[in-house]
Amino acid sequence: GFVDGALQVAARAHHLRRWELPRSSYETGRAGYLKWKRDQRRRHADDAGELLAAVGYDAAAIQRVQALVRRDHLATDPGSQAIEDAACLAFVETQLADVATKLDRTHLIDVLRKTAKKMSPEGAAAIERIPLGDAERELL
Repeated sequence: GFVDGALQVAARAHHLRRWELPRSSYETGRAGYLKWKRDQRRRHADDAGELLAAVGYDAAAIQRVQALVRRDHLATDPGSQAIEDAACLAFVETQLADVATKLDRTHLIDVLRKTAKKMSPEGAAAIERIPLGDAERELL
């Protein structure tokens, strides 16, 4: 059923057309980053809703996907937590090496700690299965 499919659609839509709202259009620093991230989630959810409606999904299915994309009720919704875990794992696998060259060690460790706090124990354990270089593995 679509209940399982909602998670798959949300996983694919959580960065839908992300380039349309560049990070550079927000102020630098943590406050700007958090606002950009929040606005991105809202926009991704709205865009996903429009696409799903156009191909005939009902309102309940659309609302579920949108809630997952926005990570609504992260602390209590296993689906939202799964999407967050996936995003954190993708960061570690695809961006950590690059980010590590751009941030000083103290800032990088802070980023990694904040990432870890957002993850479930199962998500954090999955990091061990990601192929990483020695430098990235040492950071973790």
